[in-house]
Amino acid sequence: MPHYDKRDALHSVTWVLGSIATVSIAARIYTRFIFQGHHGWDDYTMITAWVLAMVSAALVTVAVRYGLGLDLLDIHDPNNRMNAIKYLTIAPNFSILSVAVGKVSIVLLLQRIMGAMARKLHLVILWIVAVISFGLSIAAVAVVLGFCTPTKRIWDKSVQGHCIDTQIQLGIGLGQASFNAFADLLLALFPTVLFWDLQIKIRRKIGLMMVMGVGIFGAAITSYKAYNLRNLPGHSNLTRSWTPITIWNTAEMFVLIITASVPTLQPLIRTAFGISSTGGYNSYALRQTPKSNRTGDSAGRYPDGIATNTSSDHILPADLGHKGG
Repeated sequence: MPHYDKRDALHSVTWVLGSIATVSIAARIYTRFIFQGHHGWDDYTMITAWVLAMVSAALVTVAVRYGLGLDLLDIHDPNNRMNAIKYLTIAPNFSILSVAVGKVSIVLLLQRIMGAMARKLHLVILWIVAVISFGLSIAAVAVVLGFCTPTKRIWDKSVQGHCIDTQIQLGIGLGQASFNAFADLLLALFPTVLFWDLQIKIRRKIGLMMVMGVGIFGAAITSYKAYNLRNLPGHSNLTRSWTPITIWNTAEMFVLIITASVPTLQPLIRTAFGISSTGGYNSYALRQTPKSNRTGDSAGRYPDGIATNTSSDHILPADLGHKGG
């Protein structure tokens, strides 16, 4: 019996979170494409992130079949050893790209939410974060696949070639993971800045911040993954040392998809539970009440700063609310 066996853990994390992410994406597609009839690039990019995540999950499953999750010494068939290392090398490239594309989707969603209220500084900060994150992700993929020349030498030592210093791979990997943790935290907390001056009740304001800020879980996962990366170069037992990294890579990409889809599901959730506000469904089409209209008739027509779909100065665009008609 193997003295180290994390295959069940790998399967559980991969397919439990993968199933939840799939349900989240399906609900998002239904909400945005059918229920509302409004969709955009934030949806297309998140769907792309999900496709990349599922490819990664499939490759992880194949790697587990060959021995990922076991100690390398417990994999007695040389071909299985080679294939396990092959697929555990390929899989993270798709998870890295999934997370990178997912972050672009979040930035696009935040841009839609800000709408006409978007400040140039906010947009610049968001897109700088997205571009740096994407660039570091491409670099991380290049280092993983280019660790050895030819790439096949990574899993087949009989192939002639050479490999780069593991410290280079570690440096780029840690840099990418650390910046992603920072980016996750920034994107999760950004709505706090966005909603802070909103003229609505504090309870609803906190609720909006919580809905938009669930991505903080992704920041925690990414931070822990970066922590696990620090000792990776010291391990030659790849099927064992890469197991926790694979688990956290998988968790990171699926949690991002799940948490980033939550805000887009609000119209569907509110309808399903019969929640309404101010006599109408569209309680999430919010605007920052103009200073000149925060008292008097405006306050009477739009309690708590809730605007109708006709508002051009909204926080959440009307197309995140109920389908018109």
